[in-house]
Amino acid sequence: MKFLVAINSLLRTLAALVFVGLLVAVAYFGYTEYFARERAQQAMKAELDQTKETLARTASELEQRREQVSALTEQVADLRSEVAEKQKQIERLQTAVRLLKVDRRVAYLDCLELQPGDDGNPPRAKLRFVEIDPHGRPVGEPRLLEVAGDKVYVDALVVKFEDRLVEESDPLRAASLCLFQRIFGDRQSPAEGVPVDAEDQQPQVYRSGEAMTEFERELWGQFWDYARDEQKAKAAGIRAAHGQAVYLAMEPGTRYKITIRASDGLTLTREGPIPADVNGAL
Repeated sequence: MKFLVAINSLLRTLAALVFVGLLVAVAYFGYTEYFARERAQQAMKAELDQTKETLARTASELEQRREQVSALTEQVADLRSEVAEKQKQIERLQTAVRLLKVDRRVAYLDCLELQPGDDGNPPRAKLRFVEIDPHGRPVGEPRLLEVAGDKVYVDALVVKFEDRLVEESDPLRAASLCLFQRIFGDRQSPAEGVPVDAEDQQPQVYRSGEAMTEFERELWGQFWDYARDEQKAKAAGIRAAHGQAVYLAMEPGTRYKITIRASDGLTLTREGPIPADVNGAL
């Protein structure tokens, strides 16, 4: 009997030990799992914080790059503006060099023949017009023309600059500029005259053989703007911008000289007999 009781007590003790062992195992695994999850969460939190820090740093660097790009864009715009201004200055200087070579415009008007009028018909003058360079060489081909009348007008657009600019030898404004408009006789209207220089275009004597610059197009294309706009003319140092016509009674076989000088207007003077050799220097 005592043996059975001892066996029973041993079994209960073993069962208790197994139960306790199970509790210890469950507690251990639970503890291990809890802290494993805690460590995992901490690791994830640390990784998330690092990612946020990296994103913040990247955003800061991106903003710096944007500011740098914006600054570079402004610098590029400033440089383009500066280059455009320098180019305009270069064009002005190139134009100035060409203008300095032509301190006046000179042309000859030869009266080749003067036909008297009859039966109500007006007299007619047969003329030859040729512009010359400072060396006396023709600029372009001589032009033959015929007008009605024995008194011949030469019409031009003239720009005169302020005296101080002429006295100071301003490279662009040291001499008056002109565009020859037309030649006509006293027995016809100006509109019926023979055109010479094309309006709004660079006269041939000022050409360099290269394409006109933007500045030159502005210079030669705004004569009437200067005449109409006093403020524009004043800003450009222009004291007068207007049309001007000079005329003389023609004599057959006679040469006439058309001139525009620095700080002066258009003049037409009798030069003398037409030279025998008109193919050489005029």
